[in-house]
Amino acid sequence: MNKARVNGQFLEPRELSFQHRGCTYTLTASPARLKDADGVFRDYFPGATEELVEEALRKLAIEKQIGYFDKPNYRSGVLFSLHELRQELRSADTLARFSNVSMRLMFLPTLCLPSNPMPKGGSGHSIMFAVACCRVRAKLRTDPKSKWQVQFHPLVTASIDRLDYRQHNYQLAMSLSSQLTRWLNKQLVLKYTAASFTNPFEMRFSTIRRDSHLLERYTRPRAAIAALEDSFQELKKRDVLMSVDRLI
Repeated sequence: MNKARVNGQFLEPRELSFQHRGCTYTLTASPARLKDADGVFRDYFPGATEELVEEALRKLAIEKQIGYFDKPNYRSGVLFSLHELRQELRSADTLARFSNVSMRLMFLPTLCLPSNPMPKGGSGHSIMFAVACCRVRAKLRTDPKSKWQVQFHPLVTASIDRLDYRQHNYQLAMSLSSQLTRWLNKQLVLKYTAASFTNPFEMRFSTIRRDSHLLERYTRPRAAIAALEDSFQELKKRDVLMSVDRLI
C-alpha cells in the first residue's frame, strides 16, 4: 500500500474478478481514509489482519452469545467491547499482530461484494460490514468496555438463514502463518466435501492465482509456485492434508 499511494496518501479502488459455481463476479475494494498518528490522512485497504478480526468477531457472536439474528429485517451481527475482542485475539495467539484493534474495525466496512448469488450479468452491492460503529465513541479510549456493534455482510446472514455454512477449525485457521495458507484451507473446507482416502482433490495453479489474487505479488512464476508449495506443506504438517502431490 505504501508503494501504491499517490502523494503518499491516496489509493485508487481495486476491482478483482473471481469465479464461483460457474459464474464470474467482480469484487470492488475501496480504501478507507484514516488519520495516522502523525496527523496525516492516508488510505488503507483491508488485508490479512482485518480478515483475522472478522474471524474473531464471528467466533464472539457464537461463543459469547452476544450475536444477533434479526430475520424480519434480515440482519445479523454482534455487539461487543474491545476488551472482549482483544481477549479473543489473545486466546487465538494473534493479538501481537494488532497495533490498534479499534482502527482495524474501521477498515472492515470498505469491501464491496455481490450481495446475492446471481447469474452472469447480474449485479448487486453491499459493504462488507453494513454497520461498524462504537456506541459510546467518547469513551472509546478510556473505557475498554464501551460497546461496538458490527452487522455482518448479507451473504453471512443468508448463510445463517439457510444453514448452508460450513464448519471449520477456528483455532487452526487463526494460527496458520500466511493469508495464502488460510485461503487454501478455506477452499478445502468449502469444496472438498467428499473427502476420503480414495477421493483426492485437485487444485490448479491457474485457478488459485485467478480467484485468490494472493500470487500477484510475485513477479516470477517460480516464486509464486514456491510460495504455494510452502502453504501446502504447512497444511500437511498441520494434518489438514494427508499428502500433497504436484502434477506437471
